[in-house]
Amino acid sequence: MKAIFPRVLAFYFGFLLVPGAHNDAAAEGPKVIRIRGIFDLTSDAGKVWGVAEKNGFELAIKDFRISHPDIEVTAPIEDSHYSSVQSVSALQKLTAVDGVQGVVGPTWEVFTATMPICEAKKILCFAPSNNGAEFRNPKRPLRYSFTAWIQEEGYGTELARLANDRHAKRIVIFSAISPYFDFIVDAFLKTVDTPPITVHRLPMDVTDFRSLITVTPDDVELVVANLDGGTQAYPFYRQWSELKRHRPLFLTHDGGAIFASEPEKIRALNFDIRYSIPVPNTERDALWRERYKAEFHSEPEAPSASVSYDETMILLNCISDTTDKGESSPEALRECVAALHEYSGMSGKITFTKNAVTSRDFEIRHFSDDKTTSPAK
Repeated sequence: MKAIFPRVLAFYFGFLLVPGAHNDAAAEGPKVIRIRGIFDLTSDAGKVWGVAEKNGFELAIKDFRISHPDIEVTAPIEDSHYSSVQSVSALQKLTAVDGVQGVVGPTWEVFTATMPICEAKKILCFAPSNNGAEFRNPKRPLRYSFTAWIQEEGYGTELARLANDRHAKRIVIFSAISPYFDFIVDAFLKTVDTPPITVHRLPMDVTDFRSLITVTPDDVELVVANLDGGTQAYPFYRQWSELKRHRPLFLTHDGGAIFASEPEKIRALNFDIRYSIPVPNTERDALWRERYKAEFHSEPEAPSASVSYDETMILLNCISDTTDKGESSPEALRECVAALHEYSGMSGKITFTKNAVTSRDFEIRHFSDDKTTSPAK
């Protein structure tokens, strides 16, 4: 297969991270590349993922600089605060400088709010941890917004498969209201064999579930607790333990369990909780973990760290390569990214189909048997 990026990125750590060969043509490339990063660095809900994504972003830039010493990379970072308003403001601030060619972030579904700016300004924007329905909306086809993250309906469909395997007939859903949570629940409903007897959709600021728990039948076999991990998860399980002796199986997405703000307190309540978690399907996972740990002295806290790394490296390489060819227009840069086929990244093989990756893996895990800081294989 024809190499997409004709450069070898060999790093001091002793590993070959990105395929290709660095040659003398790089001397003719851009002297300055201007990209930006927006990540959730402070909110209770998303900072674990956002910090990991920031680390992946910075590590990719460091590795690129090592293999391209003649190219300067400027890459300031802003905090999204897990807020759509803040993310839009940050993007407008970061792209006010002429010549900005690409942005990685923000974290999770707030990326959706930044898409219109990316499309209008023709700036390549990469979502490190969002792959929702917006990427497959035929009425609003995207050109400059890309994602290498996992299709989010996988969270719901994997949980539905577990429910089907158990032949569960009595199911209740408690779900926070947001495009992200709605997407997961809708995928569950489309895949599960037996429709739930009740679906409770609640605003994300609701933390009192007592009345709904009280009226939940004691013969419920399975509860889908698709709630915000930062504010709702622990109150829900604590209130259930206070009001009900009955302990059905609880299913949740990863943020509703492993990344909850008080996971150890949830574990202490001794619920049977299963959750779906994205596992990057990559043979390079061990290499990635070793590389990350050497740099940051910790395991990658979220699976999106390697996705952020790959997206940043793809962006940097495409900017460099299109400029080498004298084709530095936004359209040429977009075409470079869209043409990627089975790019061998740290998060696995990446092929963009209508701006989004489709082939990534999910699995079911048991909450009490896992570690809060190491969700992926």
